[in-house]
Amino acid sequence: MVGHAEVIGTILSNFAPTPFMWKGRRVPTAEHPFQAEKAKFLNEAEKIFNAATAAEAKKLGYYCFLRDDWENIKETVMLEVLHAKYSQVERARTYLLSTGGLPIRESAPWDDYWGTGKKGNGKNRLGELLMIVRAELRGH
Repeated sequence: MVGHAEVIGTILSNFAPTPFMWKGRRVPTAEHPFQAEKAKFLNEAEKIFNAATAAEAKKLGYYCFLRDDWENIKETVMLEVLHAKYSQVERARTYLLSTGGLPIRESAPWDDYWGTGKKGNGKNRLGELLMIVRAELRGH
């Protein structure tokens, strides 16, 4: 048995096609609103929201002018996006809950913050936040 639940390649991924409502707008993936919330300027946020794919949204978010408070609020924003996704998308919620008590890991060697990082010792903040959402959905 695997000792953890993986994010990449599953519905847990922010790139997974899981349309839901975010601040009155339908978004195709969790990546879209997360990246759009980074943008300091409305026109850049709109481009991100309208990106054809999650990968395009991520790229646009990487190159946009960041809002001044981004580093202070990025985890709060991610948690809000995850709450929206898992409260609205039944199949995503069911899958998240099916992970039981397993640790959730974002196996992303290219990302030391949200993922496991190059040497497996990244912060795995996406996995940690998913476990928070899972516990909240269970009422813990």
